[in-house]
Amino acid sequence: DANRLLGARPIADAIREHYGAERYNEMRDTLRDIALGTLVPQKAFEDVLTHIRTGSTVAGLAWNFTTAAMQILGATQSIVRIGPINFANGLGKIIGDTARLESAAKKVHEKSTFMRDRGLTQTRAFNELIGKLEGKKVHAVRASFFWAIHQMQKMVDLPTWIGQYEAMRGEGKDEAEAIALADQAVRDSQGSGLIGDRAGIERGSAGKQLFTAFYSFFNSTYNLAAEVHARTTYTNPISLMQASGAYLMLYSVPATLGALMTMALQGLGDEDDIEAIAKKLAKANLSYMMGTVVGLRELTAFMNGDGSYHGPAGSRLIGEAVKLIIAAIEHGNRR
Repeated sequence: DANRLLGARPIADAIREHYGAERYNEMRDTLRDIALGTLVPQKAFEDVLTHIRTGSTVAGLAWNFTTAAMQILGATQSIVRIGPINFANGLGKIIGDTARLESAAKKVHEKSTFMRDRGLTQTRAFNELIGKLEGKKVHAVRASFFWAIHQMQKMVDLPTWIGQYEAMRGEGKDEAEAIALADQAVRDSQGSGLIGDRAGIERGSAGKQLFTAFYSFFNSTYNLAAEVHARTTYTNPISLMQASGAYLMLYSVPATLGALMTMALQGLGDEDDIEAIAKKLAKANLSYMMGTVVGLRELTAFMNGDGSYHGPAGSRLIGEAVKLIIAAIEHGNRR
């Protein structure tokens, strides 16, 4: 039905005329990809790349409590998307104790299938990896890989959904529309691994997807920033101030807080004086902004590492394996 509607000449011409052919083609390609589902590797090499990418997800995120702690920083994007008052209203519905949180989650899950399945579809990596595990007898250890990340992400997803839902009901929207708009607010602010929610650059061949691993959330950052830019009148001081605040919440605040949290969790070195910390924060801010653009995100390795390039994010497993081999050889040589 959607394909027939989009293919109707009057509708297709209207979309092309108002938004351009590129936007129309993106809508058409998205419908095609939703219908096809996740592409199965057609060649042995593509199968190897897929295994490397999913293996990198486990190596980089499984039981990673630093990453889990960072999930709370996604609140800055929800504040930009639904507004600080609505987010605070949603947050007020879940804070207190565990029983209050679980009660709120139960009510939301009863209304929204999207939120009920959120733990499986939070990012493309989760969606694909959990899907593979579900096809087997999932060992309890495997099932626990991303538990901490999901639990922390709930602390952002739930107030975002509740805040938007109640705001829409307050505006007179009916139940079904309010639920759909609340689901969309979570998608827009926190990202989603469902095929229909991915950017075109996140879909496609295994080689293409290797360069967009761990990108779902940062794609939502880029989209929100683009929306801020589109609605800003840069000659209007008030509009400019609003845009500046939004950009700070999208980039500088999470980047700075994330860097400080990492320092607190991992500890500071003996050489970390005020000047060194300031340089780390500056690098973190620049790295965060570059991380929202495919291609530029690959260059962050030159700022945050040893200055050498270790391949795309999706091939992290190879880089870690090489480090292990080198460490083993050096250990053998010292014996």
